[in-house]
Amino acid sequence: MRLVVFGSHNLIFDLLSLHFVKTLEVVVIDQSTSFLEYLASIYDVYTVNADILEVESLCAYLDSSRDTVFFALSKDDNLNIVSSMLIRNRFSIRSSVVLLQRIHYNLDADFLSSQLKIDYAFTTNEFLNVSVLPEISYAQRLRHVHSFKSVESFIPMNVLLLKNEVDLSRLHFDKDTTVLRNHEILELPDVLYSGDIIISYNLKKRDLTFLMSLACREVCIVGYNDFTDLLIKELLKRNIDVEIIVNDKDIAVRLARLFDIHIVYHRIISQRVFVDVKAGKNVLLLFLSPDIEDNIVYSLLFQERGYNRGIVIMERVTNFDVSSILPGFKVINTNQLIIENLFQQISCYDIEECFVESMMHGDICVFLLFYYDVSVVKAVYRYWHELQVIYVQRNRSVFRFNENITCVKGDFIFCYMPKNKFEEFNRYIRLIRTM
Repeated sequence: MRLVVFGSHNLIFDLLSLHFVKTLEVVVIDQSTSFLEYLASIYDVYTVNADILEVESLCAYLDSSRDTVFFALSKDDNLNIVSSMLIRNRFSIRSSVVLLQRIHYNLDADFLSSQLKIDYAFTTNEFLNVSVLPEISYAQRLRHVHSFKSVESFIPMNVLLLKNEVDLSRLHFDKDTTVLRNHEILELPDVLYSGDIIISYNLKKRDLTFLMSLACREVCIVGYNDFTDLLIKELLKRNIDVEIIVNDKDIAVRLARLFDIHIVYHRIISQRVFVDVKAGKNVLLLFLSPDIEDNIVYSLLFQERGYNRGIVIMERVTNFDVSSILPGFKVINTNQLIIENLFQQISCYDIEECFVESMMHGDICVFLLFYYDVSVVKAVYRYWHELQVIYVQRNRSVFRFNENITCVKGDFIFCYMPKNKFEEFNRYIRLIRTM
């Protein structure tokens, strides 16, 4: 039998020191090279320096022909849950054992074992006392889910204050572009038609068309990122009720001072959160935490309680099929911006009122221009021979750009040029704007 252990929690030393474990084949997966080297120097284990969310890195160690038990022993509870779910969904392993160290979900055994696909859950103070480890030595299938106690207290704070003026930072363009066509979300297709709506994530100003298309009267935001303030302001302008759940007290207080919205503050998420969150068929859930593990686990918790519409933002690349464990939810990977397969990295430029988004790919710089005044078009035509324009979006229409096109205020121009010309292009726009 094989033990596959993920993570670098100190409990791994307790596990590997057990007598019967020393007789098993043990594989330890982590991204810390120094930790793995130290572990290999004191234990007879095979170490793998890999990301637990990369399928290819795991295939050799979690193949279905092996009698394998998976231990999730990272210091991140939600990563433990998500890695267990994805692995159980992808590989035919015997069972999974998950450490839930800091947070407490008040989930029953059925939900843990069936929906989250966890055979055994334990907290740190129970590790040496539980019966799960001897059971593994007898190669029994584990179906015992321990009723674990809360490690932290639950501190709710509901705030409802009058809206103040909002000091918006620079307008950022987004990292992921898709097309809304007849209320259907598409990856950016090869052909764009009149009537297509170009939408982008992380859910900023231009994305309100998408939100409105879902006929939502209420939006519940779970988590907070750099674009949340702008999103809330735009939703309120459209008379959409906004609710947000955050786990940072300072953010909760600041949002309460800025917006007239319902705020749920929690240090840990449990059943009591759902008492404070308004329910309704018109509620759209937006999971915006920078940690995809949090977004996945939170969406599962809401889905279990009858919420069936939501968007899950993933800022970390994983080649597991995450959508398979989130039926009904739209999963958006913010690293998947693809226009003619050129985009890999994103950096934002703000040229006064002309906004430029650039994506570096080798020697090519791909960027987006928001047409504010004639300076943009002057720069475009001056650098026409270096510039390759992809298309222009005007209102609801998208068309290829050519020398005969006359741009108007409000157009979005997608184009690319050699990287060594890009800064020169930027400087020229600044120059003619001061003339």
